[in-house]
Amino acid sequence: MKDSNIFFLGIDGGGTKTEFVLCDSKGKIINNIVTSGCNPNDIGIDKCIDILKNGCLNLCKDINCNNISVFAGIAGISVADYSDRVLNLFESLGFYKFGCSSDTKIAIKTTLGKKDGIVVIIGTGVAVIGQKNNEIKTFGGYNYLFDRGGSAYNIGRDAITYALLCEERQKVGSPLYEAVKYKCNTDTVYLNLKRFYSEGKQYIAQFAHCITDTYQIDTESQNIIDYNMKCITDIINYVQKSYLKTDCIHFVGGLTSQDDKLSHHISKYLDNKCDLHFHKTSIINGALILAGLKENLC
Repeated sequence: MKDSNIFFLGIDGGGTKTEFVLCDSKGKIINNIVTSGCNPNDIGIDKCIDILKNGCLNLCKDINCNNISVFAGIAGISVADYSDRVLNLFESLGFYKFGCSSDTKIAIKTTLGKKDGIVVIIGTGVAVIGQKNNEIKTFGGYNYLFDRGGSAYNIGRDAITYALLCEERQKVGSPLYEAVKYKCNTDTVYLNLKRFYSEGKQYIAQFAHCITDTYQIDTESQNIIDYNMKCITDIINYVQKSYLKTDCIHFVGGLTSQDDKLSHHISKYLDNKCDLHFHKTSIINGALILAGLKENLC
């Protein structure tokens, strides 16, 4: 098949959203959609497959899948080795070429390419990734049950915990408490407890905005950010000491938009001072490159 007849589909599946982008061989975007998150550890592998299937069919409805090369980077896919299910889906849809991995691979491809370096994912979840001699190693990234802190989920959980303790001790009135209560839209935060449990990780992660929105006026918000960034920096320090030392740390994910609030707390705990590069654009380009699109066209 001639290269000019091939289309490229990149998929970035995270805990909060899944992004699909379809390009032609010149890098021109033909179609793109964003749907709900597809981390199989959050929603189950069957729902993950449904999201991927529906997204692919909607995006590629005007183009024969036999002319499309696809690559998907999906958060959580490596925990229970769900990749076979995803590859079987792509094969059943008739894609010309197909592949998948965790989202760490597309994060590395977007930020470092083939260079050695360290990338930190700070979105709904958190992970530190090192690439050395084209080999990738992940530190942390155990999902919300076991990661100490640093993700939107961790920060949102800490905001909710603080608000619940405020009510228990009748210390209401702080800006952070009021922000959490307002987002709950209930008379008390405690009355929203059932919803926290029923909607889980993705819903709780939304409360991270209560921290960032009150950061300038509430010392508790600053303390929560400080603790969570220290959790990240502890891992970075270990990676720098034991695996790879670098003069620049790259950050990707939804929390990069808050770099003005995060960077100071990260820098002060780093053992080796280095530049912090917050990539505020999507890492979908890494998926497109891995699907076969030339890097200079992304």
